[in-house]
Amino acid sequence: MRDLAEKVGVSHTAISKYERNIDRPRPAILLKLARVLNVDAVYFLRDTPFDLQCTAYRKQKKLSQKQQKSIEAKITNILEKQLDFESALPNHYATVFKLQTYEVASFEDIEQAAEALREYFEIGYASIENLTETIEQNGIRVVAMDAPQGFDGFSCWINGDIPVIVSQTNIPGDRQRFNLAHELGHLLLNTTNGLDEEKAAHRFAGALLLPRKTALREFWSKRSYLSMKELYILKHKYGISMQAIAKRAFDLEIITDKAYKRLYIQFSKNGWRKKEPGTPYPVEQSYRFMLLVQQALAENLINPSKAAELLGQRPPANTRSYDYSFDDLEYIANQYRYDKELIAFSECAEDFLEYE
Repeated sequence: MRDLAEKVGVSHTAISKYERNIDRPRPAILLKLARVLNVDAVYFLRDTPFDLQCTAYRKQKKLSQKQQKSIEAKITNILEKQLDFESALPNHYATVFKLQTYEVASFEDIEQAAEALREYFEIGYASIENLTETIEQNGIRVVAMDAPQGFDGFSCWINGDIPVIVSQTNIPGDRQRFNLAHELGHLLLNTTNGLDEEKAAHRFAGALLLPRKTALREFWSKRSYLSMKELYILKHKYGISMQAIAKRAFDLEIITDKAYKRLYIQFSKNGWRKKEPGTPYPVEQSYRFMLLVQQALAENLINPSKAAELLGQRPPANTRSYDYSFDDLEYIANQYRYDKELIAFSECAEDFLEYE
């Protein structure tokens, strides 16, 4: 707070009053705050109702209140910007979340729920190439961020009807995908009959990434043991960790408890529980929002400066940073020349004049 106050040129008491809604910054201070915090000034003036309702906060060790608030603030910042933008687009651009929740009283119910979800996603029993994209295409928001050490997962609802999952990007891709599937389980499963929620979400993640039919096809019905090399191959085929595959084989009774314990000991002895051998599975990225912005730009629903703002980039000094052809430049120049209400007109006019 003191660092921010010093950079903006006010007292830390003033910053505290702004945060507690006791006082409001003057326009000049508001602009300085926006510049220092690297956000658009409009960020402080948004009036979109935004209610973050947490359903699960999964972590390996206790996070401080400050760390949790920081994560939630990042989620809010990213989603407020996206929702404001998408609310101004024609209805056909939006994907509405229509997935039903599943009441589960046993692990068998969870297996069936995972299969039902795959059927809804229309992906059969094959490997899910990009779980993040698949989830987002079905109306569930995924927020990608580097999170503190020990943080595993987070899911919540925005305004009671928009589901959100946090995707941690500073971990291996196979763990990222499992965490996504686990949080999806928290969102979709209603546990009954005393079924533990964490165990249910864990089983759901394994069943979603490696369905029962697929596992039986890969391993046969019964095995006396699994080699590390075959686990490694399957890890990169299905995007699920070697340890999770071994656990999946045990859950489906493909291997015995004794065989599973041997594998567990082998992982521990070689130090592979924290870092598995070989090339890590790549971290996933989602291009849904980027694609949506580019589509809106192509349809003249927004201008290049707005597109840059939405994607967290600096507004282009000229259109050449977008790799337009000369024909495109002439077309865009006419747009700016005759429609002076476009926000970027004053920023780009001089560059367009070069091509008259």
